[in-house]
Amino acid sequence: MPISRDEFDEGAKLSDWAKEIHTFLEVRSGEAFTKMEIFHGLGREIPQEERPLVELLDFTAALAVLNSALGELMKARKVERRKVGKEEYYACAKRK
Repeated sequence: MPISRDEFDEGAKLSDWAKEIHTFLEVRSGEAFTKMEIFHGLGREIPQEERPLVELLDFTAALAVLNSALGELMKARKVERRKVGKEEYYACAKRK
């Protein structure tokens, strides 16, 4: 299976979630998003309190994967994180 030129140049393959998040942020490079905005922007649903426990567990697991993917992207310097007020925001890294 082919990899992107960036992955080839950096010698690191990104996870599917990391690729999806990077594409989401890259398309919206003029904006920054919170984790929950990214989660929702990727089409994932945020369960309401009255939902069954299994949905809440799925949501918790998905957030853990999101956190891991964001960490992966920051390590690869593809995404930047910045605290603005009380919220942490993520944006596509500026190309140098």
